[in-house]
Amino acid sequence: MQAVKYIIFGLVFTLFFGVLIYMPLLQHFNPTLQADKLGGARFSDDKPHYWAWAWLDGSYQKKYQNYLKNENDVISTFVRLNTQLDYNLFGEIPHEDLLMGKDNYLMPKSSWIAAVGKDFIGADKVNEKVNKLEIINNYLTDRGKKLLILTPPNKSAAMWDYLPKYYRDHPKGDCNRTFFKNAFKEKTLNVIDFEHFIGANNNGPYPLYPQGGLHWTYYGYTLAADTIRNYIVDQFGWNLPSMDWKERVEVKKLDRHSDRELYATANFFNEPELDSLPYPNIKYNRDSADLIKVLGVGDSYYKLLYDYGIHEGLFHKDSPFWYYASTLFPPVYRKGKKLNNSGDLDVLEVLDDKDLVILTVVEGNLKTFGWGWVERMFLAIEASK
Repeated sequence: MQAVKYIIFGLVFTLFFGVLIYMPLLQHFNPTLQADKLGGARFSDDKPHYWAWAWLDGSYQKKYQNYLKNENDVISTFVRLNTQLDYNLFGEIPHEDLLMGKDNYLMPKSSWIAAVGKDFIGADKVNEKVNKLEIINNYLTDRGKKLLILTPPNKSAAMWDYLPKYYRDHPKGDCNRTFFKNAFKEKTLNVIDFEHFIGANNNGPYPLYPQGGLHWTYYGYTLAADTIRNYIVDQFGWNLPSMDWKERVEVKKLDRHSDRELYATANFFNEPELDSLPYPNIKYNRDSADLIKVLGVGDSYYKLLYDYGIHEGLFHKDSPFWYYASTLFPPVYRKGKKLNNSGDLDVLEVLDDKDLVILTVVEGNLKTFGWGWVERMFLAIEASK
């Protein structure tokens, strides 16, 4: 009887570790056994070149290790298996920046960090930044231009009740959002903070945040655009194109990658079924409208406004966007050469024919507010005096 137990144990042990050892070979010859490539942030797929100095400082070994992680099919299989088991057994996600919240809402831990003030930069740095923004605002105002600042809340802040209990009950400290908000008021800067989006998933007809996404739903972006448009019309007096969409909302299965980007990062074998989402069909009436020229500077929250065509629908076609104050959309060419980033441009010269600057910084990016644009503008203004 004892011998039978040993035999059974040996067979199970051999089978289990045999699968582990030979899984890459099995996957190589049978593509149906291969898991999808991992989603989320990826290492470079390029095989590194060997250089003696890279070997000596260890960078070659590190790059080659990262290359093998992408090339090895079994890595993807076991990462996805690990995620699936943790979710099915414990309702958790084995990812350093993802939290499984209520109703299958994935919440970024990094946005929770900002909401509880763990990345607070201090009142002095906030005031220094806002003082420079006041100078920039005055410079633009003197030339008949405007500055509009957008500071959307993080998903975690807007959907606090959906966080896991430990994170929901964690005490909040001083946070960048509160200090920037108070400093903006003191300087009477033009700001939309989208406070009305906080808790709106429970109150409105449609969700503003998707279960599987980091950003707003397309419906949320449409509401945000409506808010921005109305603010510009009311506060600045420009007659922007109207937006016809409120009776043109279709609820359907997820239609955009941004609606499930966090689930793609989590790397499931089989993702939980996600709820259908609303997709407005926006029609812009540009007849007799003021097609103002806008410079957009911001993070991914404004990038999706640009990608979804809302920026183009509301503003003049000559309205560029600087992603993280650096990458140029659309690309800029000088003498047949493509410029790599906004640092190749004169920041004041760009504004000569612009009517409005929209600076967008989501709550989690307030710690690096403006990504150098504020400082570049301030120094350029000082130098022009």
